[in-house]
Amino acid sequence: MPIEASLLDWIGNRGRRCSVGEVAAGTGLSLQEVEPALLALVAEVSGHLQVAEDGTLLFVFPPALRRRLLALSGRRRLQARLQSALRLAARLIRLSFGLVLLLVTTLVVLILSVLLIVRLFSSDDGDDAGLALLQGLAQVPLSILDLLASGLRALAREGSSSVTPQQLWSLLWDLPGEGADPAQAALMKAFSDRFTNDRPLYGEIELSAFGPTSGPVTEAGTADMVLFLRNIHAWMAAGIAEKAFADAYTALRPGGVLGVEQHRLGPEEDQDPAAANGYVQEAFVRQLAEEAGLQFVEGSEINANPKDTKDHPFGVDTLPPMRLTAPRGEPANPDFDRSRYDEIGESDRMTLRFRKPE
Repeated sequence: MPIEASLLDWIGNRGRRCSVGEVAAGTGLSLQEVEPALLALVAEVSGHLQVAEDGTLLFVFPPALRRRLLALSGRRRLQARLQSALRLAARLIRLSFGLVLLLVTTLVVLILSVLLIVRLFSSDDGDDAGLALLQGLAQVPLSILDLLASGLRALAREGSSSVTPQQLWSLLWDLPGEGADPAQAALMKAFSDRFTNDRPLYGEIELSAFGPTSGPVTEAGTADMVLFLRNIHAWMAAGIAEKAFADAYTALRPGGVLGVEQHRLGPEEDQDPAAANGYVQEAFVRQLAEEAGLQFVEGSEINANPKDTKDHPFGVDTLPPMRLTAPRGEPANPDFDRSRYDEIGESDRMTLRFRKPE
């Protein structure tokens, strides 16, 4: 049964309020499957999120959930067909340009080759003007070929020592961004829709990209506050933690605040540069912030958990709310004993406040 159908059946029997854990337990799906599906569903039907008294995140759906989805289905089908048509048109334009480029380059090379041969057999030693002109023109197809070669070199940098016909076809046919993880793309879309589709609640939301080569996240010196909520370990793994703090410094106005919440590694432990288990030393975070020009203001123990031993088999995601029972990317292990980790609760986390000097 499709994931959405399983969710609808369970929500219809259970009620309109549910948590990720409840749905996972009731449907037999994994947490990794349920969370993005619930986010997408609640965004699509204009539901909303609530926080229960015990801190559990609840997904709240409107009445007549199936009826709302049926009303949206016609629009979704039309949008899907339109998107398919646009993507096909873009592919055909891309393919046509590539084929024309190859044909024109081949034709120019052949013509120049014939002209050069004729020129060499018919000229005397003192007249080199025509030959020099033809040699200059010969650089034109070489420049065109370099455009295609740059794409082939990009494929080679991705780990292939030689370019296959399939990769060449992909270069000419596939559109930019294709091949991304569908689950990640769905999660990002659900996140975007959740905040941009509810203007009465959130106002005007402006989303910006952040990554190894991204530009400023917003206009310099305009942000009152920047929040890093359990992201630093992922940025360390990607090698962009320093860039994150530098971008935050640039975005903040003088006197603006950077707030950090992060899984905390003990000071006696060695810091993994990639933070593979999700834990980061507080001193390391403070060093990153200070190197970016930010001043430490204060810390809080509001998110501390002394029961967290920080030696879990699947890193910090072994603990709630992720509750992994197998390495990421592998099926959940129903025989994994979660009792010890559920008793610990959520991770021990630092909560820090930094300030941009005025």
